[in-house]
Amino acid sequence: MSTENFNQTEAESKVGRRVQTRVSFLFVPKGSQGIVTSAAPAAIARVGESAEAVYDVAVQWDNQTTQMALEAIAHRIEKADENENTIERFFSRDQLLEAQDFLFDTQSGKSLVDWFTKDEYTRYLSELSEAINSPDGQ
Repeated sequence: MSTENFNQTEAESKVGRRVQTRVSFLFVPKGSQGIVTSAAPAAIARVGESAEAVYDVAVQWDNQTTQMALEAIAHRIEKADENENTIERFFSRDQLLEAQDFLFDTQSGKSLVDWFTKDEYTRYLSELSEAINSPDGQ
């Protein structure tokens, strides 16, 4: 299976676009929105006989995304899984607390940003019709 990659023109054309997740992934609940803030070379790929730079794009998630993720983590911490043994429950809770700490740090001034290949962008994100300049959702 071959992976699709952005070329420079494609990646740069995505900058400024609003996107929304179709799936949940680490720290980003399904339905979260963000803005593509930049495009950067990620690697060199062989295309036929020549080498070509492939690009990834960065999505800065709205501040509301961090809030939703924190609420989801708090809910999961409160909910004890009776089917897990004590050790599994301890490690699961520990992972959730580490994720919560990371998100609290993110809230204190750093933005939550994820990088996407073209393949990931196409598979996990939907483009919204509007483009805005502010990633705080206002």
